[in-house]
Amino acid sequence: MIHLVLRANQIAGVYFLFLRRHLVYIGQSSCCLRRLGQHRDRGMVFDEVIIIEGASWDISDVETYYVTMLKPPRNNYKKKMAYPKLQELAELYGLFHLPKGYEVGEPPDEV
Repeated sequence: MIHLVLRANQIAGVYFLFLRRHLVYIGQSSCCLRRLGQHRDRGMVFDEVIIIEGASWDISDVETYYVTMLKPPRNNYKKKMAYPKLQELAELYGLFHLPKGYEVGEPPDEV
């Protein structure tokens, strides 16, 4: 299932990848749909996507904000964001809330 919060086919934004209701990765792109195809082509497994359109904000900062706050297991944490910047972004954009019944982390192995 893909949830799209956008107006056009090729849009910049921040995307959240899920596997079995677990947030596993957060990314950003100037063309999210093309980037999702690249992830699939490289073997990344996910079964649900939420994309938040990035029209009037810096998608790189917002991606770093969400990665720092939510800490998905498949993201690289080398890029750290200073706490004051995190607070500023939280006030500007609010925090993305996972849908009810969803978690952050790798899903348990299927039986």
